[in-house]
Amino acid sequence: MQIFAAASSAFIKLVATINKPSLINGTTTREGQIFTTILGDLEFRRVDFAYPSRPEVVVLKSFSLRIPTNKHTALVGLSGSGKSTVAALVQRLYDSIHGDVFLGEHNMKSINFKCARSFIGTVAQNSTLLNRSVLENIAYSLIQACQILLMPSVKETNPEEAIAASSSKVQTIVRLVRDAATEADALGFINRLQYGMSTAAGPGDNRLSGGQKQRVALARAIFRRPSILLLDEATASLDSASEHLIQMALERVSEGRTTISIAQRLSTIRNADNIVVMSQGEILEQGTYPDLIARDGAFASLVRLQTLSSSDEPISEIQTQDFNEDEEYLQEKIDNTELAKVKSLDNARKSTPVADHSDSDETLAPGNDKAANKGRSFLSTFLGILSMARPHLQFVFLGIAGAM
Repeated sequence: MQIFAAASSAFIKLVATINKPSLINGTTTREGQIFTTILGDLEFRRVDFAYPSRPEVVVLKSFSLRIPTNKHTALVGLSGSGKSTVAALVQRLYDSIHGDVFLGEHNMKSINFKCARSFIGTVAQNSTLLNRSVLENIAYSLIQACQILLMPSVKETNPEEAIAASSSKVQTIVRLVRDAATEADALGFINRLQYGMSTAAGPGDNRLSGGQKQRVALARAIFRRPSILLLDEATASLDSASEHLIQMALERVSEGRTTISIAQRLSTIRNADNIVVMSQGEILEQGTYPDLIARDGAFASLVRLQTLSSSDEPISEIQTQDFNEDEEYLQEKIDNTELAKVKSLDNARKSTPVADHSDSDETLAPGNDKAANKGRSFLSTFLGILSMARPHLQFVFLGIAGAM
């Protein structure tokens, strides 16, 4: 009964959430102004914000920031400083309580939601890939393209044969997908997959590593040529070699775009045009990497915290790993590492029965070998489980009766 009561309570809350009117209409194409090109700089003007679930906690306080067009702006700070909130307001997942967000000279609230979102491409920390082919995952950012490709012949087939047998629209989409994959440094490993672009890349599929999935997500983000690229800790969960590959790809795709990156690893934003250091919803300082290091302020303290355990060099001399390594060499190192992991897992599986047998020989008494090897019959096992479920038998019988 407790389970049914909890389910009923959850259903009531779910229905209330579904029926609650949204303050932001993200479905209409008629309301608001519609533009075909980016309008100018992105600007926060004295923005106050608190999440609806915690209205008493002010996340941003009189927050003002100008993000120049075609420049790289990085947001850094400790957890809870408001970095992700800024990203949410840029995407207009929420509206500010006080103050406004402007795109050029136009208030974001006056711009059509779909139009504003069409300018933005996002790469999150743990990007989710659909249970479809790599081709469809990249083309997913264009709804019409995804609908055209949504057919069984695209997945787990010979890509060249499937493309040759497809319509001109599909061939155009494939060409654009390949261009995006090349720009994201993903086409190389995609071509090495068994089915190439047609390889399945779902959440439960292990054929793509974490770095490869992030590059597919990056290709998906730039497939429709967004004017604003939002990177929400895109390299935070990757190893060093994969991080370098992703970072090189990000630097390439950031050229000619307004790029906003939220970074935990400060070494990944050395080339940013402006670094904004945040704390408790306010800006502490901003500037380029060398300028902030020279000030020896909050940013220098963050860098010092990240490098203290691994380096005793002065803060001005702290360097990240050399980025001059050849990308193919880095990719080879990643492939070798993954191959070593697979081999170690195979060896572990082969050695597991022997280890288990040796452990059991040590723990069992000499006179109990026959009893242990004999095992229990199905009937005795079933009766044992039934005795353990005795307190809940009434619910079992009730469920069986209801099913009949």
